[in-house]
Amino acid sequence: MPKKEKVSRRNFIKHGSVSTVAVAISQVTPSPGQTTAILPSNYDRTLIFAKLGDTLIPSSPGDPGYKTLEPYNITAEIMKGVASISDEDMALFNSESANHFGGKTFVELSEAQRADYLNMIADEVNISDSQVLGRLRSVYSLVRLRVFVIFYQNYPQHTIMRDAEGVPILSPDDEHQITNPNQPGLVTGWDIAGWRGPMTWEEEEERRELSKKLKWKQY
Repeated sequence: MPKKEKVSRRNFIKHGSVSTVAVAISQVTPSPGQTTAILPSNYDRTLIFAKLGDTLIPSSPGDPGYKTLEPYNITAEIMKGVASISDEDMALFNSESANHFGGKTFVELSEAQRADYLNMIADEVNISDSQVLGRLRSVYSLVRLRVFVIFYQNYPQHTIMRDAEGVPILSPDDEHQITNPNQPGLVTGWDIAGWRGPMTWEEEEERRELSKKLKWKQY
């Protein structure tokens, strides 16, 4: 598979086999009596997730992406929703690339090589062991879905305190009830997708005044 000079977010997402998310996800369970595999001494679960997120939604100067939100703990947030992925499967995902990229694990690959590895998994090429491929695709599918959901739901600006029933807790003087604003100063998934988010109170007032003027002009 040809190497990419630069990873394009739009091109990678398009080529990254959207059907992968819809694939039936099944974890390979150990056989009765099978012992848990010993993890490599350099195994770093958080780093693998961070590299996956950065590969799926690349960042570059002037083009913010996943890595831009690392100071806001996006990787920790991603990991909360995929705790079902075992360390053994994550370690396999990291180490399998060494068989295809000169002995380098996933976290050691360049950005373009990481994209090639994910495309290899999504397109089911060059990995002959069906059991290994199934485990790799399971990891990729779960993480890919989780990364896109979290990133494009306006993280971290979507966060707001909620009660036990999930109802937003607003301050007593907040009459506007905007619980998910797209605030300026930080590029989030909404900004990249081109969606401004809910109107501010001032924008709503402008629309109301415009509607009133249009209504009066009809008469």
